Order: sequence, then C-alpha cells, then structure tokens
Amino acid sequence: MAFSHPDVLERNIRWVSNFYPEHRAALYAPEFRKTLNGHNPHELPRRYFEAARRTTDPLTALLYTDLKTWLVDNLLMKIDKMSMASSLEARVPLLDHKVVEFVSRLPADLKLRRGITKYIFKRALKGIVPPEVIRRPKHPFLVPMGEWFKHDLKHQVQEVLLSATCLNRGYFNPTAIRALIDRHMAGQTNASQKLWNLLCLEFWHRAFIDPAQIEPTHELVTGRAETR
Repeated sequence: MAFSHPDVLERNIRWVSNFYPEHRAALYAPEFRKTLNGHNPHELPRRYFEAARRTTDPLTALLYTDLKTWLVDNLLMKIDKMSMASSLEARVPLLDHKVVEFVSRLPADLKLRRGITKYIFKRALKGIVPPEVIRRPKHPFLVPMGEWFKHDLKHQVQEVLLSATCLNRGYFNPTAIRALIDRHMAGQTNASQKLWNLLCLEFWHRAFIDPAQIEPTHELVTGRAETR
C-alpha cells in the first residue's frame, strides 16, 4: 500500500467524525472532562482496525472497521429508519454476506487501484453497464442544513443551544458553544454537522432525561423551541 496504516486509520476517523480531539478539548467543560477520565470515542474504531490489521492489509482492515462502526451505526441505520417511515423495504445487494465474504478475501489492489474504488467490480461490469454510469462519481444525499441553520432555523438553533437548560448541563463550555454558533452564522465555517449533533443531544436529554417530555423534531420544525 502507498500509505502506512496509522495514517489511513487517522484520516478515516477524521473523515467520519464531526468533532476532532482538538474540538472536544475546547468544547468540554473542565469538570465534565474530568469525569470522562481520558475516555476517547475513537478508541473503538482503533480496536477494530488493529484486530483486523494482524491478519490483513490496511485497506481491508479499514473496510472491516467501517463495517463494524460507521456502516451499521450510521448509514444502514438511517436507511432503515427513513425507508420504513415511508413504508418501503430497502435492500443493499452489495452487502449480501456471500459478496462481503468474497470481497474480504481479495487483495487490496483489486479493491482500490490508482484512485479507482471498487476496481474489480467496475471491471466486471465493463460492457454490461454503460461507461458513463461506471465512471460517474458518487452523489451524496445531503440536505442543506448549513443554510437552514443560518436562515430558516437560525433562531431555533440559538434558542435551544444557548438556553439556560442546555448551557447549565455541565457538559460543554458555554463560550465554545457560542463561538461555534457565531462562526457558523457569520459564514466563517460550516459547523452544521456539529450543531446538529449538539441539537440531537439536547433534544434527547429533554425527551428522555429531563422530567419535562418535549417532542424534539416538532419543536425544531415548527419553530416553537422553548428557551428554558
């Protein structure tokens, strides 16, 4: 491989993470940081990667790590929830266990070669699928949260994350929360994913931890977020 395995692991962790270690260091309140006792959420993917790395190449170990973490806890979970909410049955044919078992045994240069992902798969489909389809880049299914949070949902984001209820939980440094919101609103950075994570945590707290039961999605969409 053209890269060392610590490099590829660290790059992948940063790619799938919204908060890097330096972000968390600034965001966490001092007392909350003490209660964590050095816990690092990135240790879980590292354990999967190192376990697989003992018997295979870095790329396959990285794919195994994704399979055990990001794929099952993020992508597949979202697909299942959104499809079932619309009474649809989603299928993922490339995750058929026979396909996965076969691909896991292939050498790395048949999976990724000269920047071409799914290399052997695309070669196998040559002459069957039109070239423009095979060469077409990925198109992520994104929603414009960055713009929503700066405009339509600006006040809701500020009211929820800057509320006394949120800031007094003791998890985060209020100054860091305000700075994150201000930088996003000013267009200095796109912090939409970070803000979304913080909103989800706050709504989860209000729905399942706090005595008052508040419906999170309804609050944000209708604009009736209560400053408490």
